[in-house]
Amino acid sequence: MSLTEGGDGAREAAPARRARKPKLRVVDANESDGRPRIVVGTDLHRVVDEASYALTFDPDMYQRGGRLARVVRVVETDRYMVEGTPKIVDVPAATLTERLSRFAQFVAVTDDGAVACLPPQSTVLALAARGQWEDVRPIRAVSETPILRADLSACTDVGYDPETACIYAPSCEFPPVPDAPTQGDAMRALAALCEPFKDFPYAREADRYVPVAAILTILARDAIRGSVPAFVFDASTRGSGKSLQTDVISIIATGRHAARKSFPADDVELEKVLGAYAMAGSRVITFDNVTGRFGGGPLDAVITSVESVELRILGRSEVAHVAWGATILASGNNVEVHSDTVRRVLVCRIEPAVERPEDRVDFVHPDLRAWVLAERPRLVVAALTVLRAWHCAGRPAGKRLGSFEAWSDLVPGAIVHAGGADPMLTRIADDRDDAELAALRMLLTGLREHYPAGVATRKLADDLYGRREPGYPDGKDSLREAIESMCHGASALRPPTSPKIASAMRRSKGRVVAGMRLDIDGTEHGGAARWIASSCG
Repeated sequence: MSLTEGGDGAREAAPARRARKPKLRVVDANESDGRPRIVVGTDLHRVVDEASYALTFDPDMYQRGGRLARVVRVVETDRYMVEGTPKIVDVPAATLTERLSRFAQFVAVTDDGAVACLPPQSTVLALAARGQWEDVRPIRAVSETPILRADLSACTDVGYDPETACIYAPSCEFPPVPDAPTQGDAMRALAALCEPFKDFPYAREADRYVPVAAILTILARDAIRGSVPAFVFDASTRGSGKSLQTDVISIIATGRHAARKSFPADDVELEKVLGAYAMAGSRVITFDNVTGRFGGGPLDAVITSVESVELRILGRSEVAHVAWGATILASGNNVEVHSDTVRRVLVCRIEPAVERPEDRVDFVHPDLRAWVLAERPRLVVAALTVLRAWHCAGRPAGKRLGSFEAWSDLVPGAIVHAGGADPMLTRIADDRDDAELAALRMLLTGLREHYPAGVATRKLADDLYGRREPGYPDGKDSLREAIESMCHGASALRPPTSPKIASAMRRSKGRVVAGMRLDIDGTEHGGAARWIASSCG
């Protein structure tokens, strides 16, 4: 017979069950251990209000993006972060219960009196779902170097900085940052920052200052109220040291080499990867050995974000709104940058003068990573000195970059003030480097020459690919080349369809090139739009 079916067994089991019931600790009504006392009751709003107040006593509790958060260090290297990296994580219900029990005393009123108890699940869930918590500190990031504020003063006090909403958690001891460095100090500091990159065969002098600009960007990220560009480290051949540069930058900025990630092949995966980094509060993101075209909608969005982004989060069926403070680095051989991403990146080019650069032995610093790690405190202070000197000189103005005004004032301005070449000279900015812009120029020139009154895409497709006699010159080869370049994957053997041509033209509609602009001018019979190269100005 089952114990639940009555009989002698049930009568004998009841006292045994009562004996096994844990004894509750009765709490004296006047007893206090210094923690807030929260009496559990049916008025849930009051209990949650008091629990929310108790969270303010937890030194490791923060809020971010409508969620409670805390900081942990990565225990084991994964595909996103290296062991030891500070990581911002959401606080799950189990952890919230534990933290509340540590910083508040929960009691329930029973027939035996006030009895100590754990935070009720209803309280924990309601508290976690509030979305904002009064007096719980917001968090944007964790910095392992002195934090630069908006006025470029350096926060060197370990712990939370209210002005930047960042935590300063140094991974080593740093020398003092000069309060009022001179231009001479800045020049010497810039020379020190360039020292780790002596062995790299840069194509131009400006390329030498791109890794320096990346270091300054990461260290000054909390002082920049705006977007920062991405940095691409390009090389003519393998073994040139492009990935080594990203490691050096990461070691100086964080104290550890970069966690390298392959660049995702599609935008959906790219958005999830960026979302994972954003949720973790990453300071540096490195895409290594980029083989396809570098760019994409999600990448363009985060690069030009001001302070926060909306991204799909890996493993969740939601779009999260989170702070964005990362600096993106990428490396590859002869990297092709997407046309929409071109204006958002600086490209550092290495061109070795030897056939097998990986066989070189004539290095100033043979073990560069170890040397940089040992010299890191000095190099970090050198970077902060370059930035502070620019501020103390009155923030001399230079060339501004659209969408990156705050960054272009500070980082390139500080490098130029210290005697370096302007890293913005490495931007891809002309037709020779922008294939789509060059294709649009050829298209507009061809339309103006052959179809001055405009042409429908169906007729254009027929003229270029359908009605042409093989081998017979028609003077429209440049127009065909432009169409095939704009319609990716098209060729004479795989001619683009009329809808594909129309789609490519819509992407460039209204863009001005060489005083011309692609427009729609009325319709032909049957309602087909006529595309025309119109004059501007």
